[in-house]
Amino acid sequence: MNDVLVALGPIAISVAISLGGALVISRYAGPAQAAYLLAVEKRLSLVTAERDEAKSEIPTLTARIADLEREVDDLKEENRKLYRRLDADEKRLAADEKRLP
Repeated sequence: MNDVLVALGPIAISVAISLGGALVISRYAGPAQAAYLLAVEKRLSLVTAERDEAKSEIPTLTARIADLEREVDDLKEENRKLYRRLDADEKRLAADEKRLP
């Protein structure tokens, strides 16, 4: 019987410590968890707002890209015209040089 009482002592102490720890955790974990959830909700609202703002800018950016692509095409066409003019001028100069003595 003494052996049983000696074994029950540490078990009773560990149960008491476990129950005390559970009580402390349940008392202080609630406010901490609520604060964490509030922070997560605020962060989610910020990210959602940023996402919505970025989505609203898509049409504007798409239009700007189309304008820039047109501008690039116009510049390429202007470049082709200048090269054709340069080639024509070089051919004319070559013909003029042949006519000179």
